Order: sequence, then C-alpha cells, then structure tokens
Amino acid sequence: GNGWIRSMGCGKDGKMYVCYYNSDGYELSDIDFDGRKTGSTYENFPGGNGDVLVVGIDKDFLVQDGSSVYEYDLKTQKQEELFSWLDSDINGNYVQSFGVLEDGRILAVTMDWETNDNSIALLTKTKASEVPQKETIVLASLYGGSDVQSVAVKFNKSNPKYRISIRTYVDRNWNGDDYQAMWADALNRLNNDITSSNCPDIIDLSGLNFQQLAAKGVFEDMNGYLEASSKVSRSDFVENVLNAYTYDGKLVSIPYSFQMQTVVAKGAEVGDERGWTIDEMIAFADAHPEAVLFDNTPKASIMMYLMMYNADAFIDWSTGECRFDTDEFKSILNFVNRFPDEINWQDTTDDASTPNKIQRGDVLLYEANLYNFEEIQVCNEIFKGDASYIGYPTMDGSEGCMLSPSQAYAITAKSGKKDGAWEFIEQFLTREVDMERSLFGFPTSKSMLNTMAEDAVKVEYYTDENGDPVLDENGEAIVMGGGGGFSYSDGWSYEYRKPTQEEVDVTLSLMESAKPVSYSQGDQVLNIINEEAAAFYKGQKTVDEVASVIQSRIKVYVGENR
Repeated sequence: GNGWIRSMGCGKDGKMYVCYYNSDGYELSDIDFDGRKTGSTYENFPGGNGDVLVVGIDKDFLVQDGSSVYEYDLKTQKQEELFSWLDSDINGNYVQSFGVLEDGRILAVTMDWETNDNSIALLTKTKASEVPQKETIVLASLYGGSDVQSVAVKFNKSNPKYRISIRTYVDRNWNGDDYQAMWADALNRLNNDITSSNCPDIIDLSGLNFQQLAAKGVFEDMNGYLEASSKVSRSDFVENVLNAYTYDGKLVSIPYSFQMQTVVAKGAEVGDERGWTIDEMIAFADAHPEAVLFDNTPKASIMMYLMMYNADAFIDWSTGECRFDTDEFKSILNFVNRFPDEINWQDTTDDASTPNKIQRGDVLLYEANLYNFEEIQVCNEIFKGDASYIGYPTMDGSEGCMLSPSQAYAITAKSGKKDGAWEFIEQFLTREVDMERSLFGFPTSKSMLNTMAEDAVKVEYYTDENGDPVLDENGEAIVMGGGGGFSYSDGWSYEYRKPTQEEVDVTLSLMESAKPVSYSQGDQVLNIINEEAAAFYKGQKTVDEVASVIQSRIKVYVGENR
C-alpha cells in the first residue's frame, strides 16, 4: 500500500517478519510465503534497528531507539525496556548493529562519527551489586539526542564519583501527526517533574523557553561556580552569550556553541542600521504592495516571526499580567491575516528560487542561517553587495538577531548534587573537539572562535610533492578551502570562496547583539494564538472578539504556569 519497509528478519520462532511504516505508525507482520502476502499484524512495534530485526533473548525481538534496548513480545504486542545503552557507557546513536551471541552476551558495533572511530562492545549481564556504585545525576532532555549522550558517556567513563543518567520526554514512538501535541505533552511532563520531588539535577535547554523557567526560580546561579573554577573563567567565553543566558543577575547556562538566524533586506530600501519595529516592517510591506515579505511563508510562520522577540511585551511572567487585547496585538493579527493559510507546494505557476525572486523584486526579505563564516557571502550575493542585516522586528526597535544554542545545560536549584552537576558542565565546556568534523556552529570559547575566524581568511595554496603551488588552467595558484556550493532548478547557483575579513567582521558583530528567542517548540502561547486567530482569519469573528478570547486563555495559562 502506501507504507514502506523499515526492517526485516527472523524471529525466535524461525518465521520471517517485516517491520513497515504506514499512516498508523510502525507495524510488524509475519510473511505468508505460500500466499505471497503479509500474515498476522502486530501493533506497538518500535521502529529502531535500521534494516535488521534482531532476535530477542527471552521474548521475540530486541529493538533499540538510540537510547535503550527493549524486548518485544508478539503475544502481548508490548515492549519492555531491557537496559539503557548509557548504563554501559555507550552512545546508543552510534550503534550501527547489534545482536545476541550464543553465550547470552550482546555484541554491538559502534561508530563514533565525531572521531570516525569504529569499535565492538561486548555486554555481559551483571548483578548490580558487582558493579562499582556511583551517585546518579539526572539530566533531563526533551529528546536526548546524540550530542547529549556523547558528553554523558565521556563523563561517566572518567568520573569516579558521579554518573549521568538521561531522562527524556519526547515519545519517540509517537504515532500521531500532531507534532505540536507531541511537544506540548513532553513540555508538560517535564514541567511536572520540575515542580515535584522528581526534579532533575541538570536540564538540557534545547527547545525550552529558559526565560520562563528562570522567572520561576528553577535554575541555580552558575556565577559562583565559574568564579571558583580552576579550569574555566568568564573571560574564556563570548561575553554576549553569557549575557544572553543571564536572567535577573543569574547565569543560567554556558552553551558550548551556537548558530545565528537573522533577516536580511536590501540596504537601499531599509538602510544600514540594524533593528526595526513591527510597525516599521508593516510600513515597509505597505510600500511594496506588489511583493511579499518572505517567500513561501504561511500565517503561522509570520506570527512566530512577530512573537519571537515580542512575547514578553504582551506577557509579564512575574506578575501574570497579559496584554493581548491591546491595539498593538490587534495590529499584528490584521497584518498576519494578509498571508496565506498554508503554502501549496504543488503549485508550479512560479517555481523560481528565493534568490531569483528577491533579485527580481517579488520577495523583500531573506532569512539567513549563519553557522560558519562562509554563509554570510551568500547574503551578499543575493542582494548584490547591498545586504542589510536588519533582523527580526521587535516592539522597541532593537536588533532581532536570533541566537540558537547547542548543548546548553542548566543546574536546577532543587538539585542535591550541584557540585557533581557543575563537574559535568565544566568537563564538557573544556573538552577538545575537531572543529571541522564535530562542530556545527560557532564555539562559545573565545580562543576557539578566534582560531576559527583566523582560519576562515587564511590563504593557503595546494602544493605538489616539491612544495610548489599547483596551478589552475589559467596559471593561477589554487587556493585551499572554499569551493563547493549549491544550485536551484531555475539556474540560480552559488560557489563558495574564501570569506573576506569584512565578511568575518560582520558575522562577529552580529554575535555581539544576538540573543535567544522567548518561545520554544510546542510553545503553548503560540498554540493558543494560532488556534483562536483562525476564527478571525476565516471571517467568523472580529479582531476584537478574537483578541479578547486570546487574552482570556493566555491569562489563565500564565496564571497556572507562573
């Protein structure tokens, strides 16, 4: 039908089974070879293991999801956790294949893509009393991806007193299509843990509105730990990143690395000064009625752009006051209503690329994702040397350059193992990585960032076995670095070159003002706004009626979650 095969293999009963994905999620079926069809169907089967189904130990199959290994029982059609990879100091995301040996041990083949190191691990079932006991530090993470497991494994192998245990909240086997509901469910369960006796010691801030949590006093102040540390000091890190993660005087987190997103426009039309208000952006759109602000952007995305740096203008988490029934918010609703409800990706009446649409005047703004010193040259090419990094709009006109952190961890104020939690954070902040292989983004470490900036503009040439420069067809020495590129089906293309010092300086200057946004995936405030605004967009309610409903619902939500 409309499904696709995920994995195949024999079960303990010797029959062949196939795991496949369809609209209902992952399902498992045995194969009726005589009838040339699938036979019985089994539900609730996880979709891990790559291409191969693994025979179980006591039950029918072993499956893994990158975090834990489970046994699946065909009779009950349920899974039961067998063990966590992390408990054996293995990053489950690195496991390429695994299976059970005849003597009962589990063999796992792993590949560490950070170091390109391949290895084989043999796991033996051992009594807990025979394993050295350590104090457990619970690290809460919405998803618990590879980077979280990687630093936890390194810490667990080296620390004699503490070990990290990762607690995740996103249901990896979520079968529904409503991913907003999935994230909302994960956020709700995390918040319940934070307010209970089950509070974790460390929280991975990925996907979280850390300002909202900080306003509740959830986090410990890291300033004292940083001042007392013999391994790191405040001067080691980009100052603006530390300021961005300081709330009410408390240093909440020190991200390991970060990316930036900002809005770019033509300098001749918006000027060179960064930052603008929502009213100024609306006026800019009004002055160009023949064009659209962003390419292929529906109402929900525009609302997100407008609320990213402005949610705090309508919500005071410290007092619970909300201001969504004001003229300012009604103006936002009226503006968002200009955009399409959804984007019809099947519409081929204009399949031109975004750069071409900008250059012919049909699109006004470009969203730039800056994760290295090379990306900014693409903006300069799109706007033909007249790129203005004006940023996302804000209520006060300040610069809206988004700081997207990677591996930002915070210690909870409730933790009973704060010293051990700081040891973990201190170790991952001081670890050495291959910047070309393992770092996607800019390092928060100033020394690493300076090295990255210097290497970006350093001109080196390919040489032959005699040390002489290798020449191209024009007799010019071939520069190392640069190269590569991308192209669109309409012919617009770009080939990267070595960035100029000016381009590096522009990127560094954006770092001086970039800050995190005040929303998160599955953010309930945005969900309420989009749900209720739909009645206004469809003409079923007036803007005043919808603003009043949004005000009422969000006020209740804020009151319950302060």
